[in-house]
Amino acid sequence: MKNWYNSQARDIWTRHAAAHAALPGMSLVPMQRPEFVLEPELLFVGMNPSFASRLKKCPMRYRFVWRPVFTDEELSELEAHEHMSRQNYAVYFRPLERFAHDVGVDAKQVEHLDLLPLRHTSQAEVVSSYWGKAGRAHVVVEECFALFEEALLRLKPQIVVVANAEASRKIRDRLDLATRDGGRSHYWTEMEETTLFLSGMLTGQRALDEFSRARLAAEVRDQVRQRRAHHPQCAHTSFQVLSA
Repeated sequence: MKNWYNSQARDIWTRHAAAHAALPGMSLVPMQRPEFVLEPELLFVGMNPSFASRLKKCPMRYRFVWRPVFTDEELSELEAHEHMSRQNYAVYFRPLERFAHDVGVDAKQVEHLDLLPLRHTSQAEVVSSYWGKAGRAHVVVEECFALFEEALLRLKPQIVVVANAEASRKIRDRLDLATRDGGRSHYWTEMEETTLFLSGMLTGQRALDEFSRARLAAEVRDQVRQRRAHHPQCAHTSFQVLSA
């Protein structure tokens, strides 16, 4: 299996074909991401990938429409698109790159993962449709969360920054995160060596103000230094990909 994450995301879409018309984003292919970096020093977590308005109008838009079967060539094109998006979607990824630089983490030791692989631009619509007014998660969310948890366990990141307030709340509650320092950072009992920082967005109109960002950077930078002091090899972790 070339990319276990992509395959499992497509399996979720296949199992819930009846929900495609009712739920935003499910009429499109779930994110087909490039291979993961194994054991990144820093992992950023977002809510879900957007679907840019320009893609809705361009000739290649048909590639993103969900269908039960894809050729290997089509899947490769979708993965290539995600790779290019990281290079070209500067409004989102450049601030993350600057934050990583500010806390002293090399770009090759940074990875990004979304809580949900569905493509939809409006987070408000995603939350209201997939959780509802009562906050009860749709079965699609339950399966996407299971996929997210598996990804965390496979990646084994050293530090996680959840850069989205809504995603931070969902992850805190779902994983029942614990803290050793009064809530400045958290950990998941399934991977206690990983430190999680719950935050708001680092990009866009809802981004943290400069002082909140500076405090978060200071906390993360301190964690980076502590880890390197105890495990000097952390600063020189080899670049690997996780494919099976």
